[in-house]
Amino acid sequence: MIKRLTSAAKRVVGLHTPRRNLLILPDDIFLVSYPKSGNTWTRFLIANLLHPDKPADFATLYKLVPDPGGTPKRIFDRLPRPRVIKSHECFEPRYPRVIYIVRDPRDVAVSQYHYHRKCMKIEDQYPINKFVARFIAGQVCSHGSWGENVGTWLATRRHDPASQRLLICCRRRPNVVLQTECENWSRPKATCRH
Repeated sequence: MIKRLTSAAKRVVGLHTPRRNLLILPDDIFLVSYPKSGNTWTRFLIANLLHPDKPADFATLYKLVPDPGGTPKRIFDRLPRPRVIKSHECFEPRYPRVIYIVRDPRDVAVSQYHYHRKCMKIEDQYPINKFVARFIAGQVCSHGSWGENVGTWLATRRHDPASQRLLICCRRRPNVVLQTECENWSRPKATCRH
């Protein structure tokens, strides 16, 4: 009962997180990746490019490049447009423009392994080979397997080359690509990179 009252009170004052109920605007840009693929690092780059007058740190990042699962709705309502929004979702057709970060799955698996150890989701001595097998099967992350998540975006791009979706590989000079794309965001369509 108290949990429901608290939730209702948060909704009234806009302190709830919108999650999948986020009102998506036509000029929104989504920064999407499978977890542990460099999304936070890229959010810092984008925040510094778009807001050079505001310090981008862990205390302010949720206001500069917000996450619908962790940023209150009232902050989304106050953001200047176009908004750059973080996501880990599989393909979402409602997203008007997307920067999709692809990281080598071997690096993602190792990063997730250490993250799970740090958060005590697994024991420090948990064998990495068992973790990798679970990673490949999509059993370590609520967003499915790396292949499923990345595959939804790659398949969509392949079938709709004129779409405004953009893929970025973290290993291919991301600072140069991001600078170019940030300059293009003021234009009606983003350029697709192959």
